[in-house]
Amino acid sequence: MEQIEIITWHARTLCTKGSCLLAIGVMLASRAGAGASWMVRLNVQAMKDWELVDVLSSRLGYTLDGMTVGNQRVTTRVGERS
Repeated sequence: MEQIEIITWHARTLCTKGSCLLAIGVMLASRAGAGASWMVRLNVQAMKDWELVDVLSSRLGYTLDGMTVGNQRVTTRVGERS
């Protein structure tokens, strides 16, 4: 959830200040989060409690979806300004 809030904050800041550096930071953070999620998925799937695996996988999916949406918003705003 924190990454979604960070991306949203950066998107708002980008709108008000118009900085492409913020957009780059958001995109890099999004990619880093997506890469880390693969390690989390592997570790979660190694657990033997399948009910917990389902819950954690669902939460991870929700967070990644939020990161993707935030990244798309920033990319769109940068495209509008260029």
